[in-house]
Amino acid sequence: MFSTVIENIISFLTESGINAVMAFPETVIDKSKATVCVSMRSAKITACGCGNYIGISLENGVVKEMLGSHGELRIGLDIYSPSPNCESLKENVFLSLGGMDTLTIKGFETGEVQYDAQSEMYRCECTVEASANLVRSLSAPNAAFTLEVD
Repeated sequence: MFSTVIENIISFLTESGINAVMAFPETVIDKSKATVCVSMRSAKITACGCGNYIGISLENGVVKEMLGSHGELRIGLDIYSPSPNCESLKENVFLSLGGMDTLTIKGFETGEVQYDAQSEMYRCECTVEASANLVRSLSAPNAAFTLEVD
C-alpha cells in the first residue's frame, strides 16, 4: 500500500523534471546531480465506509465495486545535492507536488542544508504532510492499491 504512494510520487516528480528515487533500498546516489529520496515517515490509515466499501466505479464501461482507505501521510523528501544551494529544488518539489491531484498537500516542512559526510553531498530533510485515498477493486481484494483523486 505505502509503496504505491511512494512510486506515484517518484513518477510524478520525475515527469516534472526532478530526479527522484525511493530512499530505501536505493543505496547509491548519483553525486553529479541533485536527487530527492522519497520515503514514508509515518502513516495513519482509516477505513472508508463499512468494511472499507466505498461504492461502485464505472471504468471503461465496466462496473466495479471498490474498496478503499484514507491515509494521513508524512512523506520524507530528503534532498541530496553536490552544491549547498538546495533552495530552488525545495521550491520546485513543493510546487510540483501541489499539482498532484491524487495527493492533498496539507503542510511542507524543511530543515536547514547541512553537509552529509556519509554521502559526500549536501543534504536537506523535507517532510510533506498529505492525505490520499487508496483504492482497489472488490473483485481483486489482494491487488495493489491505486491512488484516487482526494
